[in-house]
Amino acid sequence: MSALIKALDSHTPVQIGENGHTELSWSNDIESRITQFDFQCVRSDQASHESLSNILSDLLHRLSNKKTEDPELEQAREDNLVILYKIICLIFQKIHFGLLL
Repeated sequence: MSALIKALDSHTPVQIGENGHTELSWSNDIESRITQFDFQCVRSDQASHESLSNILSDLLHRLSNKKTEDPELEQAREDNLVILYKIICLIFQKIHFGLLL
């Protein structure tokens, strides 16, 4: 049963993009989702900032409420939080210095 749950957590849905091509949707895996979030922050326009804000809130909520007793999983969770906060700092610097659209 745990193998099924793990497989479902790491599944990435597929969707049809704006040009009619298949593309990956937002992943269920937290590390892949952080990577997708970073990439979308780089390539997004002003109109999509609201949806990215919701995704950031979801990521922070999922990582903040997922403490575990397993030291390896806890270290991975803390590492993911650090990566996410670094992305937030980079976004702030880009906005502050006018480098972001």
